[in-house]
Amino acid sequence: MNLDEKIGQLVIPRLDFNDPEFDLMQAEDLIREFHIGSFIVFGGDMEQVIHSLNRLQSISQQPILFSADLERGLGQQVKGATSFPYFMGLAEAAKKNSVQLIYDVAKITAIESRAVGIHQNFSPVLDINNNRDNPIINIRSFGEDAETVTSCGLAYIKGLQENGMLATAKHFPGHGDTQVDSHRELPRLPHSLSRLEQLAFLPFRRAMDAGVDALMIGHIAVPSLDASGLPATMSKNITTGLIRNQWKYEGLIITDAMMMGAITDQFSEEEAVTKVFDAGVDQMLIPVSTENACGIVRRMVENNSEASARLDKSVERILFAKKKWGLFEHRYTDGSNALKIVGNHEHVQFAHHITQQCFVTKKGIWPRTLSTENAVIWLIQTDRNSFKDLEKKTNDMKIVASVWSDEMAAIPDLSEFRRVVVITDVKPMAWQKKYQLPDVIKNVLESLFQNKEHLLISCGNPYIGDGLKNLKNFVCTFSSGQLAQEEIARRIVG
Repeated sequence: MNLDEKIGQLVIPRLDFNDPEFDLMQAEDLIREFHIGSFIVFGGDMEQVIHSLNRLQSISQQPILFSADLERGLGQQVKGATSFPYFMGLAEAAKKNSVQLIYDVAKITAIESRAVGIHQNFSPVLDINNNRDNPIINIRSFGEDAETVTSCGLAYIKGLQENGMLATAKHFPGHGDTQVDSHRELPRLPHSLSRLEQLAFLPFRRAMDAGVDALMIGHIAVPSLDASGLPATMSKNITTGLIRNQWKYEGLIITDAMMMGAITDQFSEEEAVTKVFDAGVDQMLIPVSTENACGIVRRMVENNSEASARLDKSVERILFAKKKWGLFEHRYTDGSNALKIVGNHEHVQFAHHITQQCFVTKKGIWPRTLSTENAVIWLIQTDRNSFKDLEKKTNDMKIVASVWSDEMAAIPDLSEFRRVVVITDVKPMAWQKKYQLPDVIKNVLESLFQNKEHLLISCGNPYIGDGLKNLKNFVCTFSSGQLAQEEIARRIVG
């Protein structure tokens, strides 16, 4: 491989089928001009994804490694594929059964993903959610304690990697004990090294020991490891000193997305790429500009034997991963075979079972807490179509809906009803602060709960019931997907 071909292996641009301006030709140009060796996939339907990924494979000299954020199964990105609840819900299901359920979720995710041509899952989330005010991790984590996160995470990694898919433990050094979304600004882990080793680091260390193929570094400052205040992605102390030299980890090290506010608000494009490369990271996810990132790395390694050797080592790891997972022999996907696998009856039935197991009664009684007579369902949703499947299944009950906003001006008058079921999908979302109910809604709910028979159902954040006065019946589902909505409807109206 020549220098440009090597540099192209280090960059992971986005392949976004959700973008109305998406043009496959742009991705083809990146391959031809910059020899890009990896892409991260967002959205699309099965036929579109298979056709596009096969097309890109056909014009690339080296096999392309396609990745995706699939924390909730392939259905999180690809229409028609199987979807699962959030990880915190899976951990609740595992408590009732065993972590074999989590292994099976990962197995189905791997089988379906490989069937459409996606090889790497940027998952599992191994952050311990020991800060309930965390705006971005929350239900994406397996839980609040290190042992739960570790045992569930290891089962998930095993399920992926034993079924042909690269697993990626994220977001080292741990994004759970923060109150800042790194999509918006730089979080800090202010704790001592001994505390970090006992908590935040533990799931990641165990995953590395178990042979996880890749590690995603978060844009998180850790003063106890690097007093400069640099994010871990840019810290040579952390990436090379700790992970490579001290812990002897030889898998892929990948940044979180380079276009996140934690980076772009503090560093120029040149500074960011330079510091990340110097730190020892193997791949840069979604740089602000693919062309600029490749050019910056080229200038760094030209006539610099040390930087050139570092580049070679990263390329060696990337090519090793591609070879290990069969990309050189099997780079193309058989669409007819995928149709038999993705979202098939067996997978959907299993997902339905898992969804039921994830329902947890936090307070009071479930199911049939309330009679549907003289009852109303109040949907507090983040999008107007959030609960369309639920609405189809509850035709014999009155439904009113409010779309989440800071003001929540459209609060319905529910005085005529004796019973109220409040359902909300408030959950962590990138770049947004919609993980908690607004105070105005909390006040209304406390008044309703004092005077009416009630049930509060959270399909997202399980902590929204904390501190709500007069709350007697509270259920968490850890999913607002179609299967969860149908199960809610079944339990409410039969």
